[in-house]
Amino acid sequence: MRTSCYRDSEYERLRWEAKGCEIPRFNGADMLGKPREKKVIIVGDSLNRNQWESLACLLYFAIPSSRADIDCLSGAYKVFKAKDYNCSVEFYWSPFLLELDEGKQANEVVPQRDNRSSAFSLEMALQDGKVS
Repeated sequence: MRTSCYRDSEYERLRWEAKGCEIPRFNGADMLGKPREKKVIIVGDSLNRNQWESLACLLYFAIPSSRADIDCLSGAYKVFKAKDYNCSVEFYWSPFLLELDEGKQANEVVPQRDNRSSAFSLEMALQDGKVS
């Protein structure tokens, strides 16, 4: 089903590839083998959430469905787990990781950590040593 108004569908056959560089086809099982025994964490806003959802779907269909779990623990925290690989791909929603706070001098800018719950959760996970 086409959702665009264009009558020309030639663009659907285009494939982007960097000049002089062959990009291999995505292999979900191969990707899951790389972070074995670890977590991959994606932190960001709705654009990053969409990327996480796409990645989770690709990984989900790369392994038997009985060996994968997708948990939406809250609106700010989602987890894809691959049981056989003992790894997870997680998403923390935090649109602002840092807020800029202008210092007393005119040109001085000091980054401040965002204290929203998702950033706090990420900090706790990092301190717990579960993220590398």
